[in-house]
Amino acid sequence: MKQFSKTMAAAFAVANIAAAFPALAAASATMLPPEKTEAGIVYRTGGIGKDEVAQFKRIEPQYPLALEFLGKPRSDGMHPEYLADVKVTISDAQHGKTVFSTTATGPFLVAKLAPGKYTVSAEYQGNTHHRTVEVHAKRSETVVFEWNA
Repeated sequence: MKQFSKTMAAAFAVANIAAAFPALAAASATMLPPEKTEAGIVYRTGGIGKDEVAQFKRIEPQYPLALEFLGKPRSDGMHPEYLADVKVTISDAQHGKTVFSTTATGPFLVAKLAPGKYTVSAEYQGNTHHRTVEVHAKRSETVVFEWNA
């Protein structure tokens, strides 16, 4: 009887471990950096690693503004390197007032901005790029910044 109990206990343990791994995999696949709020604007930044890149690509449509930061194109034709530590400033295009400012911790920054026209400035290693973007209530606008140096 003891042998039967040990066998059943072992089988139960294996079944629980097997059941837990898909749950662990699913939990880690959905792990993204948390949303933050700056000046009343909810945003998320990150995208380090292949899994996080895929997750950011998946959630971009849920945010009115999505920014991507890319480095120099690669000579082998592969995707350019992703950049981090990009200083981002978003200003009201009509009045020039800064409405949001942060440093992106990865190659993606998604933000829940109110509809309107904005100027987005992105600075990487002393080089600043500016883009004017119109944010809409019902769709996401993606802006890609590329640095060739």
